[in-house]
Amino acid sequence: MLLTFSNDQDNYLPMIVAEQKAIKQALLDHVDKNYLELRDVQHASTEEIFYLVNRYHQRLHIFHYGGHADRESLQLEREVGVVQTAHARGIAGLLGTQNQLKLVFLNGCATAGQVKVLLDEGVPAVIATRVPINDREAQHFGAQFYQALSAGSTIREAFRKARAFIETTRNDLDIQESPLGRGIDLSRLHATEPIPWGLYYRPDREEVLDWKLPVESPLEVNFGAEQWKNRWESPVNDLLVNESLKAIRESEIVKELARKIHKERKAGNSSRRPTDAEKKDTLVRAYPAPVSVHLRALFSSSHSAKYDEARLAQTVNTYQKTMQFLAFILLSDIWDHHHRKAGGIQLNEAERLQLRAFFELNAIAVKTFDYFQLLHALLGIISRNQLVCYVEELGRVGPSWSTDQRMIECNDFFQRMRSELEYDIPGRLIEAYGMEAEQRLAQLLEAIHFLAHYKMAVVKHIEVKQMKHMPPKAYRHIIVELDNNYQDIGERDRQQELAESTDMESVLLYRETLNKSLNLSPFFLDENALIREYNSKLYHFSHWTESGLCYYWMENEKDTLQVSGRMYPRILQQFELVRQDLLQEEAPSRVATEFDDDDILSVI
Repeated sequence: MLLTFSNDQDNYLPMIVAEQKAIKQALLDHVDKNYLELRDVQHASTEEIFYLVNRYHQRLHIFHYGGHADRESLQLEREVGVVQTAHARGIAGLLGTQNQLKLVFLNGCATAGQVKVLLDEGVPAVIATRVPINDREAQHFGAQFYQALSAGSTIREAFRKARAFIETTRNDLDIQESPLGRGIDLSRLHATEPIPWGLYYRPDREEVLDWKLPVESPLEVNFGAEQWKNRWESPVNDLLVNESLKAIRESEIVKELARKIHKERKAGNSSRRPTDAEKKDTLVRAYPAPVSVHLRALFSSSHSAKYDEARLAQTVNTYQKTMQFLAFILLSDIWDHHHRKAGGIQLNEAERLQLRAFFELNAIAVKTFDYFQLLHALLGIISRNQLVCYVEELGRVGPSWSTDQRMIECNDFFQRMRSELEYDIPGRLIEAYGMEAEQRLAQLLEAIHFLAHYKMAVVKHIEVKQMKHMPPKAYRHIIVELDNNYQDIGERDRQQELAESTDMESVLLYRETLNKSLNLSPFFLDENALIREYNSKLYHFSHWTESGLCYYWMENEKDTLQVSGRMYPRILQQFELVRQDLLQEEAPSRVATEFDDDDILSVI
């Protein structure tokens, strides 16, 4: 359901906000139970309406408008308080493309002139007004209609109840019908009889008046096993998959699967349930690539047959890489804040020691480094410096996340498993360790379920579209999306024009648009972006070597990338700059600033 509202500073309607709140309150139960998706726009523009209708294509059931209107147009807002006229024929053409649409409710002055256009475009039913209406009455009528609809009434019944409320509470019902000749011949429309509101419908779609709000959620798909006599008796991956899917059920990827199953059930396959393959694929596609690539490995046939040592090692690795990913997000965010905040970021001594340990990781120290402890320090820095996290959900949990007893126990278990895997684990313990590792990993994925709303992309190259003595018109970005289909074969580079520039040769985390993203460089880098190859090959920082930095390929740590003063010196310089900024120390003399002859030959 799409609720749109508009106002005018010069002809202000004080009850518009009250109408919006009353309708949302009336529908709250349906929204809470996932029976209904509700989107509302307070200062609606033509662009926003078209965007939302396109976004929820073939899922829109009711379109509501509240605000100034006349027989030929709706008055929208290009900006807050800036009037924008939306002609009825264009809006009608848009809404007529929605096969699931049941009702258009135009709660504005004298909107009956728009009815014929809407019905001609295929809209089955319209509520509109023939005469100017009182602002407060419009608010009451809308609220009463949706309260009745939410209580189980049909469209026809809800309309009659709302009309009865107005007739009961009004002191004067002497509002006269407008003449029928106001641009359309209303006598040829099938309509109920009230004034000022009318319920109009297409004669071939009268059954729509008996439509009710759904009381079944398309998302009510049981992702859990039927009945577990003992949770440890479930097959490998069941606990991890089912618990993790429940945690991210509000993500668009899970809703997509739920809608598919719901549609097949309605088509006659009443016993349709998500298959194991569908559940695993949905979970993998939901998370950003640094998490999903390791889940994919965990769900592979080589790790799904039984709880053996190889599976335990992969589960531990998935936990470790997920914690590392979270740390890299916060490090990148804090570095950005350091450059924006007057005076920079302030650290206490414990935080400084933890950051220094990370920035000085070598091949030995990295094997036992605890990213959970680094996360604790980073969350403390964010809290004490009152920073607003790019990943808002991480900012809201704050330091309490890393002091939660369940998370501490979870981390303690995985750190112990890292040590155990260095030696031979007794066979009698492998299965128990494997089962507990799966349970603990499910706890982590539940705690970070919000990451399912974020995506990643590599920006390889940026071209500026600019004419002489004119500001840049656009920035053409050559990008590769990293999420959902990371292992697809084929050329995946694409062009995207943005109004603002991001950063070249960068790895971005974003929620909605690339212009509002977090640059994760130099903690992540894409080799193909650096060497101008097609597609993507993503690496993450691991540790220092004698010559520079060692990066691991995300899919296989045996494939490493060495960064030094000879190879990719800008990455090395950038890493040193992060270290210097955050620790507020002079950079050590690791970065080569000039090429000698041997360096040049090496590069060639």
